[in-house]
Amino acid sequence: MDAHIRAAVEDIYGYLARGEYDALARKTGGVRLGAAEIERAVRDYRFTIAAWPHAGDLPIDVVEVNDASPRAWSVQATAYTLEEGRSDLTLEMTLVEIEAGQVRVELDNLHVL
Repeated sequence: MDAHIRAAVEDIYGYLARGEYDALARKTGGVRLGAAEIERAVRDYRFTIAAWPHAGDLPIDVVEVNDASPRAWSVQATAYTLEEGRSDLTLEMTLVEIEAGQVRVELDNLHVL
């Protein structure tokens, strides 16, 4: 996985773990999920989302979207909670390359898998 993809996902997850829902919605353009929807999904999950205990350990599944122009990736990142550790809550997003080494992030979903 390219370092810029991992960095973008970890950045987005950080907003979620810190409860910065407005900033997260701004960062992702609120394309599919706005701050209220993100906050509701977290509240409904009923566990406390936290940063992963070891930097760089955020489980990320990345699949490049075939024939996308510009390049794009479908990404799933597993959340970590204080109560459960690795959880069933999954952050789904699409990353779109805006120029070499830079991506735009669209938050697709936050749900239990």
